[in-house]
Amino acid sequence: MSPATAGELFGGTRVDLGADDALAAARDFAPDLVIAETADFLGPLAASGAGVQRLSHGVGIALGPASAEVLQVTAAARAAERGIVRARPSATVDPWPDCRQRDGRDPSPDRVTIRPQAHEAGPGTHWRAPSFPAVSTCPASS
Repeated sequence: MSPATAGELFGGTRVDLGADDALAAARDFAPDLVIAETADFLGPLAASGAGVQRLSHGVGIALGPASAEVLQVTAAARAAERGIVRARPSATVDPWPDCRQRDGRDPSPDRVTIRPQAHEAGPGTHWRAPSFPAVSTCPASS
């Protein structure tokens, strides 16, 4: 998919079709914070419309720079049509290991890395973590 097509589909049409519902839900729910996936443009619209902070959450390989730029510009234009200026995220949380990202990727300066690992229960709990084989997420460096 070309960057222009992706921009129109996700940053444009998706916002056009869901903006009114997302803004109404944010008004009704009155969140303190919105966490939205990196390629979701309704969450940031709702957060900005409600005047609350938002976090961006990565879920995998980052978008290519050309696609990311077109998506952001298109989504910002659709927000502006509704009188909303999209605020930048307060931070970007990202569980995806750097060694699995695109070569030459320049991560966001507000990026907070988090472990791609399940929570471990503390003493006195009945939950037991499943047993998984140990797998390295990154090749050993030389």
